Amino acid sequence: MEKFWIVFRREYIERVKKKSFILITILSPLLMIAIIVVPMFMGMGLRDTSTKNVVVIDQTGKYLETIIEEGKNNSEGFVFSDGSGTIDHYRTNPNKDVYAVVLIHEDLLKNPRGITIFSHTSIPSLLQEELTQILKTELRNEKIASYDIPNLDKILEDTKVTLNISTVQWSSDGEEKQSSTLIATIIGQVFNFTIFFFVTIYGSMVMSSITEEKKNRIVEIISSSVKPTTLLSAKITAIGALGLTQVIIWIVFLSIAFLVLQGIFLSSMTFDLNQLQANIISTGDFSASDVQAIIKPLMSFNFTGIFIAFVFYFVCAYVSFASIFAALGAAVDSDEDVQQFVGPIMLLMVFGFYAALYSMNNPDGPLAFWGSFIPFIAPFVMMVRLPFDPPIWQLVLSSIIMVATTVFLVWAAAKIFRVGLLMYGKKPTLKEMMRWLKHS
Repeated sequence: MEKFWIVFRREYIERVKKKSFILITILSPLLMIAIIVVPMFMGMGLRDTSTKNVVVIDQTGKYLETIIEEGKNNSEGFVFSDGSGTIDHYRTNPNKDVYAVVLIHEDLLKNPRGITIFSHTSIPSLLQEELTQILKTELRNEKIASYDIPNLDKILEDTKVTLNISTVQWSSDGEEKQSSTLIATIIGQVFNFTIFFFVTIYGSMVMSSITEEKKNRIVEIISSSVKPTTLLSAKITAIGALGLTQVIIWIVFLSIAFLVLQGIFLSSMTFDLNQLQANIISTGDFSASDVQAIIKPLMSFNFTGIFIAFVFYFVCAYVSFASIFAALGAAVDSDEDVQQFVGPIMLLMVFGFYAALYSMNNPDGPLAFWGSFIPFIAPFVMMVRLPFDPPIWQLVLSSIIMVATTVFLVWAAAKIFRVGLLMYGKKPTLKEMMRWLKHS
């Protein structure tokens, strides 16, 4: 055990001190914060608040008054006014006080393309959107009036219906629980992506560490005093701890940044669901029922259980794939051979990720069901299914299979690791590595 901790400390401290680790650990959260904060500052400081005079030449005489009146309520800085000249006048006599000229030359109900915007500068989409919104309402009212049916506008307004289907999940004893497919899907995919990302990064890091030491012949010195199985387990544990350290630093860093940003920009933000509900309702954009449709499903989720399951599947996935990567790193001694072996493993992980992605649409379907019991796919698929409360027996069976598979892969990797660690100059075949498992 003492040698385990010696290797662990060496592997961990050596990597923590690397400039690449320090830079990535510091720059990653800074980059995330910059992505959020920089556009926010730019939006606040560089927003164009100038008033833009837009001249309207309405040759039909039907839309000018509506555009001017409705345009007074627009918040984008456009002021519409009646054009006193012809379109040729504005074309040949640039006026810095005139931002753009709108020409309406035909009845827009008969010809929707009977309107054009002219300008000596680039024309922003906001102006097009503003005019479209104003004229669509006017044209709709004109179209309704053309039918000459009393109160037709009110009749059409009454035909508009909204539908908000709530979902309730029954437990085995008939207890009701408010659920939300959207929220469950988001939670599942966050955990699915987290497992895929970190297992890929830190699992391959185990292999690169072993390959590098094997090429440099350092492993010959280490293996003379440390058992291969001890070396394998220490490396996997150390790099796993390295990843955990990085994640903890990111969480602390981002939490501090969030608190700072909350004080500056997001003073109304809170994690108290009751207070959050009150804040949302007070804006007037949402009713109490709309907010409850979001808050209730959040309160019904067993986040503690989901997080415990995530830790379990994360550890199993990391140890399983890291063991495979470590065995492959010990079996070969060139980068070309490494890439040939890594390809199929990465495809297996990508398959698991996408199997989980497609299982979202039917968390109890055949793909999700069978994927929950296939060792290399189960960690991804189960993390998508857990927010939907799969049957307990499936969760238990999946956990047993994952534990058994992880133990077997660690044992098999240790066998291959022990034999392949000191072999040079020959790329072993899969059949040869299978024979290595029989070595005592």
